[in-house]
Amino acid sequence: MRHVYVEPVTRDDNTFRCTGLGDSDFTARAPGESQSYARADTGRLYSLLTYVAPVGPALTKKGTVRVHQPRKHQDEPLSFYRAQCLHYGLKPFATKPTAKKHLLAGLSGGKTLEVPANMVKMRQEMQAEWTAAQKVAEAKARELEEAETRAREEKKKQDAALFAAIIGPSSTVAAGSKKRKASSSAGAAATSKKSKAVKKLSSSDTAAQYRIVAPYLSSQWSFATRGEMWLKMSPSRRTGRHLWMSFDFGAVAGIMRGAAPPTQTNVACTFAWRGSSHAGEGELMHGKGNRGTITFLGDGKIRGTMSGSGLGDYEFVGERVDKPNVVWAMSVAAWKSSYRAINDRCYEAQGAARWGKWVSYDDCEERADASDSSANDLGSDPGSGDESEEESRTMRKTKTLPRKQIAMKKQPSASVKAQKLTWKDTEGQFTVSAPYLTEQWEEWASGDMWLKIAHSESERRVWISFDFGVVSGIMRGSAPPKESTTACTLTWHGYEQGEGEMTFTDENVGSITFLGGGKLRGTISGSFMGEDVEFTGQKVDRPNTVWSMSIPGWKAKYRRINFAAHDRASRARWGKWVAEVDDADPPEDSDSDAGTGGCGRRRDDYDEYDSHDEGRSFDGEEDYDDYAL
Repeated sequence: MRHVYVEPVTRDDNTFRCTGLGDSDFTARAPGESQSYARADTGRLYSLLTYVAPVGPALTKKGTVRVHQPRKHQDEPLSFYRAQCLHYGLKPFATKPTAKKHLLAGLSGGKTLEVPANMVKMRQEMQAEWTAAQKVAEAKARELEEAETRAREEKKKQDAALFAAIIGPSSTVAAGSKKRKASSSAGAAATSKKSKAVKKLSSSDTAAQYRIVAPYLSSQWSFATRGEMWLKMSPSRRTGRHLWMSFDFGAVAGIMRGAAPPTQTNVACTFAWRGSSHAGEGELMHGKGNRGTITFLGDGKIRGTMSGSGLGDYEFVGERVDKPNVVWAMSVAAWKSSYRAINDRCYEAQGAARWGKWVSYDDCEERADASDSSANDLGSDPGSGDESEEESRTMRKTKTLPRKQIAMKKQPSASVKAQKLTWKDTEGQFTVSAPYLTEQWEEWASGDMWLKIAHSESERRVWISFDFGVVSGIMRGSAPPKESTTACTLTWHGYEQGEGEMTFTDENVGSITFLGGGKLRGTISGSFMGEDVEFTGQKVDRPNTVWSMSIPGWKAKYRRINFAAHDRASRARWGKWVAEVDDADPPEDSDSDAGTGGCGRRRDDYDEYDSHDEGRSFDGEEDYDDYAL
């Protein structure tokens, strides 16, 4: 049975304290002191009370000073002597000399300090009370252990039932044996008969979390697999050409990099994996032999195989855990970084550090384009092949539709009667409603969403600060429209909710149409949201706000969300030193501050007013990005 903790038994406002049945478990503490002491026997106490410091150093027989002098006497503190007074029924005197004097008086002339009868009785009562409390605690601990044992057994039964339902009766025979292979083949055949029909696979099956059952791992490394095993997955965020997975199977945990996610059930998806051992010293596990397969069976169930790094060949099954408000695609970037950081260089550095050597983990992470574009002798290895740098979708601009092409899709038809617009219609703060975002990401997009719009002084552009819950950032628009039938096209740079990853590709576009009367409608595309997410807005009356004063801060933020900043943020996230530099992009030719060195201001540009405005901070805190008169 596990060790149980029993609350100490105390008397006289914690003056006396009992934590067991031994002599050292009964202590006393004088009022005003912080330290408790057990009762010292009379022999030790007498030696402390009668100690006399020697005069001069210790000498040898020849009268010379000894090389090795006796250890310097260390007297006990005042709190010790006050506690001894309490143990022996004396008053806890306030000074050390007085306390020593009264204790020594009880030992002088052949006397022996006696523990008073009332103290002996109190100690016996406290020990009896502590013993009774210990029995109660032990009984509760036994009940808890029995409940945990029953829960483990019940979990084993449920896991076995799930495994049998998907694969067949589980086998815990060592991997590679004929008996185990035969069992696996039989189970696979049974499964194929049950689910012979191929069905279309739901996207919720390939972007989800699964509860995993792996009987072989549980039998071989029971101490490391008592908790829940899980597998989280999501397709690549841009091209969907790879299925990325994070897993924890107890004995081993890491990242899987799969082939393209299947679109039908009962089609195997191959993967390569890298991770670390939880059953040993946490050593890294990687290599060409680390691979496996996952087959989606439909109805939220999967089966798979895995091998490599000395773990043998084993099977696992999984059942989907419903988590409707989680955007798994937001985790893909971190999974990729973790996968690439497990390699030969990092393995060697870890080995050197284990032997006490200083190592640097700089440049341990692999370059995505170098490792993913090279073919190897395995042909369709999911760990190689062109990633199309979907890996770094924000690291370099991809070949997409022209940035205005998507944004122009939702322009109003010519049959709508045009309404003249004034600057009051196209500038200010608007509350936003985006039903699709709220429905898909209720956790993040159910709060207040807003747009803050300002015109540059040259009237060549509108600049917009926005927060749509799942994404927030800065929009750079075309000239403010003069009629309600003219759409204002946009590009935007921002941050995604979750890990705060930057997003700034050519796909980040949108449009806004001002309808007059303080209303607008628009679309936004890019990041993980897809194309043409519609939203509407209603103006909030703030008559004393000079919105153009916010533009310098918005421009600065827009231009500082770029490849250089993304690269520095990625390196810093992995603990690498990065220099603090201003890596803002230069303004585009059509911007009013072009030729001023980026975010600098020109004396004749009012919209480059030098203020303390920094716009939206993107970390959940709202800075002052508008100026009230």
